[in-house]
Amino acid sequence: ERPQKDIPVVQISALPTKYEWNLLDKKLLALGFTVAEYKQENIQQIMDLIGNYAKIEDANGLSKCLQEYFQTKQQTHWKMHTLFNSEMDSLLKYVTFVPEQIIDWKEAIRVAFQPLLEHHFVREQYVEQIIRLNETKGNYMFLGKGVLLAHAKPEDGVLSLSVAVALCRGTVPLGNGKDVKCIICLAPINQTSHLDFLAMLLQHINEDDWCNKLYQMKTQNELEAFLLEAF
Repeated sequence: ERPQKDIPVVQISALPTKYEWNLLDKKLLALGFTVAEYKQENIQQIMDLIGNYAKIEDANGLSKCLQEYFQTKQQTHWKMHTLFNSEMDSLLKYVTFVPEQIIDWKEAIRVAFQPLLEHHFVREQYVEQIIRLNETKGNYMFLGKGVLLAHAKPEDGVLSLSVAVALCRGTVPLGNGKDVKCIICLAPINQTSHLDFLAMLLQHINEDDWCNKLYQMKTQNELEAFLLEAF
């Protein structure tokens, strides 16, 4: 009888976002699956350049070899990237760019948590508990540099370990002179499973250059690409 191996699992929504598709590509590449061919127009450009200086006797064979080469290079890159970041990748489920101006911090938190609510990672009571904690205990979730780490206890309504990130177009007043622009929605299931992700998050926040680049994002696609590289 063959020993059973753990089957890798990636949880995505029924209608995946672009970020989720990119995450799925990374996971498949890390496992040795080729998920996308190198763009044919890029291959053709390279062949055209070669044709300027040498005679190509087998165009189909060269095209196939170039395609296989770039697929191997891409696969190796993602394997190395995922080797160090696979656990942290899996926590970040949704990325949201909020184009409209929000002036109420309670509304901003609810908007940021909406994807996790819709896809049943947390219950609505979890979000409301976070709001109550901010009202009663002050702004202890504020990390500085415009970042709010919105979280409560697992028993307050967490269904599955997850993280979502929302970037607001403008700043949202939190009170006591603090303004929020980025909300990190953390849904922990215990005291330890999310610590690696938090360590990397804090490392990024401590880098002024990273924060400046984050706040320069102007579209959903830009934000997804930026955070996919970071986490």
